[in-house]
Amino acid sequence: TAGDIPDNNSLWRWNQNSLTGQKILNNFPSGGTESLFYFDIAHTSNKLWRAGSGSLSSKILEYNLSLDPFNLEFWKEISLPEGFFIGEGLAAKQQDGIDYLIVITGFGGNTLVTGGVFELDISGEIAIPYFKFNLSENRHVYGDFYLSTNNKLIVNERSGVTGNFEYRISQYSYPDGLHEVSITPSNPEFNSINSFWNSGSTLYVVKGGTADIPGIRSISTD
Repeated sequence: TAGDIPDNNSLWRWNQNSLTGQKILNNFPSGGTESLFYFDIAHTSNKLWRAGSGSLSSKILEYNLSLDPFNLEFWKEISLPEGFFIGEGLAAKQQDGIDYLIVITGFGGNTLVTGGVFELDISGEIAIPYFKFNLSENRHVYGDFYLSTNNKLIVNERSGVTGNFEYRISQYSYPDGLHEVSITPSNPEFNSINSFWNSGSTLYVVKGGTADIPGIRSISTD
């Protein structure tokens, strides 16, 4: 079922699962450069970020987050330095009370290497990038990546050229970048833009372009 819940003088669109009663926020509160081209989110206990893609791959929107009760409030728009473009995926971490975003550089005229892993200091309105390491040679993020609580960066990767692409899920030690293991999806349906979803010590791989349970597989993050 769906319903409109007024909050802060705006209407947010919710879907409610009739079995669990769980409510899911569909629309973000207004603020910043409005566009459909925000492809990923990351959050801590009190902040949430949306990363832009395409013409907005140098923009990030920040929101104040409350989990109980769930609420979002637009806080600020963050710009990336000129010539710095991010690829797919987004992760967040807190260190010494400071929020950082983890990004991997992508295409779009980027003067930086594609597949470079950076931390962004987002305390101001212009992010400050700090280089950490490069993905394995000729690989770039394709869909999503995930930073585990034991400092493992797990990346959905693609390499090769059109007609001869190779797809892998790789694990790197973070932040030193040591490549530890790569696996090739046994099901060719997962040779796609996958997403990651974590629950406990299990990391779920969600097949790109699907919204049904058959599009989900799991791997351990231990």
